[in-house]
Amino acid sequence: MLKEITIETIHAINDKELGFLRNLGLDEKFEYIFFIEPMRKKNRQELPEGAIEGIQDEISQIKSENKQSKVISFVQFIKGSKRTLDKVERAMRCSMFDGSDGVCIYETFPKQSYEDFSEELDGFLEVSGDAEKYLVLEIDGNQVREKLLIAFSKGLKNIIFVAGAYKDNDLWIDLIEKIRKENGKSFVVFLKRMHSFTKEAYIVKAITIGSNVIVHGSFTGRNSEEKKNYYLDRSDGKYKLKTFLPETSVLYTNENLKKLSKSFNNNSDEETALSRVCSLIEGKSLCMEKRRKITLNTEN
Repeated sequence: MLKEITIETIHAINDKELGFLRNLGLDEKFEYIFFIEPMRKKNRQELPEGAIEGIQDEISQIKSENKQSKVISFVQFIKGSKRTLDKVERAMRCSMFDGSDGVCIYETFPKQSYEDFSEELDGFLEVSGDAEKYLVLEIDGNQVREKLLIAFSKGLKNIIFVAGAYKDNDLWIDLIEKIRKENGKSFVVFLKRMHSFTKEAYIVKAITIGSNVIVHGSFTGRNSEEKKNYYLDRSDGKYKLKTFLPETSVLYTNENLKKLSKSFNNNSDEETALSRVCSLIEGKSLCMEKRRKITLNTEN
């Protein structure tokens, strides 16, 4: 059966970016807010009871201040790492409380076989109860296509991918298309903003392929010795220093941001919030500009 659909990508915001936005005195609405927990703090690395309660309290606070948004708690494990069953259950409990918008389910090991994945998933589904469920998979994990089909067979339709395998375009297209045909929702979490050499924004790939929701996680990688604050130029999808931005960028067309930019020195620590917020708003605009209609064959 053929049907015509409109591909729409939503740019979500994480809690740190939300803080930047509010500290600059700006108000921008987002359908999804991701609370990212990278477990860098020593008192949270093993997710003890106090840490779980603290995360739940922070999420509840964000929800109370942003009633129009869905708040997703996302525990950012080190990519490819092994986790115990107990640790995954503790990560799930971070979003299991009254009023939660849903619970994330994680693998114990992204490189496990799909048979082992299927067996452990049954247990996690039982633990999660009646909550809205979001399955987290690493795109460059093992047998991710097979795991996705298993997830569908168990009724899971909200899939959060941790970005990777950037050169495997066919894999990205296949995964997102499978979710689309199941009437599911695809999310992509990026742990880096851009290609280190070309400075191309990684979100461009997910927008082009038609992921439903994109968001930045807690950024990983080495910090440059020389401070550089990059801004997203939506005209070509690349990050640039302020002096190389076109006049059409949000920095120049948004009067509030234009005024704020004059009070910050280039590449200062204080300017970081401005660069992140400008890039975020440009990213939202890029998502709007890339909307398109496609014909979907639901029989394949």
